[in-house]
Amino acid sequence: MSNYFLNSDVTLVCAHRGHSVDGHENSVLALEQAATHGADACEVDLRILADGVFVVLHDPLLSRTTSGRGAVSATAWPAVSKLQLRHASGNLLDETVPSLSMILEAASSLNMNLVLEIKDDLDTPSLKALLRIVRDKYDLSKVIFSSFNHFVLRRLSEIEPQTVRKAIVTAQLIDPIKLVRSIPAHGITLDYPFSAFHANEEIAAAGIQTSHFISPNSSYAEAGELGGQELQALSRSVANKNLAMVYCDDAREGRALVDRSVKG
Repeated sequence: MSNYFLNSDVTLVCAHRGHSVDGHENSVLALEQAATHGADACEVDLRILADGVFVVLHDPLLSRTTSGRGAVSATAWPAVSKLQLRHASGNLLDETVPSLSMILEAASSLNMNLVLEIKDDLDTPSLKALLRIVRDKYDLSKVIFSSFNHFVLRRLSEIEPQTVRKAIVTAQLIDPIKLVRSIPAHGITLDYPFSAFHANEEIAAAGIQTSHFISPNSSYAEAGELGGQELQALSRSVANKNLAMVYCDDAREGRALVDRSVKG
């Protein structure tokens, strides 16, 4: 199928949990700020409530990012819908916890591509319900489904082969190409910031899209010579078109880094 991730010939900037550097992750405001700062896509985290409603929250517990307490999976939408989001500072925001439908509607109004990271071990009926919501509220060609749970991605591929799927890993793999093809998926996110770029050329040559989470500029500066080497490797991957997407907490930094690398 036609999909923004597969069809792009430039490195895309994806705002991690939206433009989350300002402390309001996985919110409509974070999506709006990501769009303002030049992001091509936003990544948000999906969890399912006890009554089957999908919400956009990262943690399995409510307490860090909302005014509530307890397990997300044990709580129903009537209660969760009333919870305020919590800023990283600890202060409560005026914004309430968004359902997936609310985020899809916001993304549609912003013309924003999405990466939907599935956090829970969704069974077949739940995945079918997820696909119905996305089709009803949005455009499947503007969505990537990603997960650390590769069994979920395989399940999704069996239900709907036309979905675009991306595996996330946190270790340097002996054979990332074999992993991606065994799911099967279209891409892989190497979710660790340092010394992760050496495999990009080989993976890209196999027709697999690579993504990386990149550190804040301050982290590269603190790392000194090592940080400089990492930035050079990142820039080469962008310039050589071996890197399909970068994830960043600060959409401004990601946009500037990619644009700089393209210009040389």
